[in-house]
Amino acid sequence: MNRTLFAAALAAASLLAAPGSLAAIPEKGSVAIFAGLGPSIPFEGDYDIGFHFEGGGEYYFSKSFALRGTLSFARSGAEGGSDATIGGLEAAAVYAS
Repeated sequence: MNRTLFAAALAAASLLAAPGSLAAIPEKGSVAIFAGLGPSIPFEGDYDIGFHFEGGGEYYFSKSFALRGTLSFARSGAEGGSDATIGGLEAAAVYAS
């Protein structure tokens, strides 16, 4: 009961705090660039805490259509000398009505 009351209060507070319909609509030719850096925390005990980097950008061809690209890289070291490294590349077309 206590958790349900807390979850309901949190949901109500977030709905009341959200601005009503004040979202920015990008114009044609707008560019967005984003990046993030943080720890890479492995689930297995043999690996050390590493780092994670993600970056990308968007280009808006119109108010409702954009292309987005994201590049990511994560690395964690291991006690046995074998490091775990992973990278990713994503491209997406975004349509919003």
